[in-house]
Amino acid sequence: PTLAPTPTPEATPTPQSGQVCILAFHDRNGDGLRQPETEELLPNAVFSLSGTAGLVGQYTTDGISEPYCFPGLPPGAYQVAVQPPAGYGVNGPAQMALALTPGGQLEAAIPLQRGASSAVTPAVVLPTAEPEKTPAARPSIWPQVLRWVARIGGIILVGLALGIPVWWVLSRGR
Repeated sequence: PTLAPTPTPEATPTPQSGQVCILAFHDRNGDGLRQPETEELLPNAVFSLSGTAGLVGQYTTDGISEPYCFPGLPPGAYQVAVQPPAGYGVNGPAQMALALTPGGQLEAAIPLQRGASSAVTPAVVLPTAEPEKTPAARPSIWPQVLRWVARIGGIILVGLALGIPVWWVLSRGR
């Protein structure tokens, strides 16, 4: 009798783990985007990361060592919730739904403002591929330029609104 060759067992691939990184910052200009030069990290924001099986972990920011990452996470659906520090409120959603892909890294930068009310509108963050080591992109200067142009335009309008009546009164007296 001839023995049949036994099949070689193949290893089943295990999903690559990913990570979710979080930070809270003082959104001074209210645009929801962090400008590291002028918008500092904030301490005492409490983050909770939950998955389909429940709470994955909690982290309280120290305002120095962020972003903080929850490493070794299997792909799947996650939710990040933040409780702002005293005197601050979330400028946007206080909870975010995340979809982590195999080997992916998600970053949740939560904008906080002094005295703002905390919104509870859920937001969805789509996964991004692991970033390549490239120089950090600088935020666009155009929103700030437009704000300055609007301010200068407002000052000019106020000057005209006050100057024209004064000119009219002075020219009528001659």
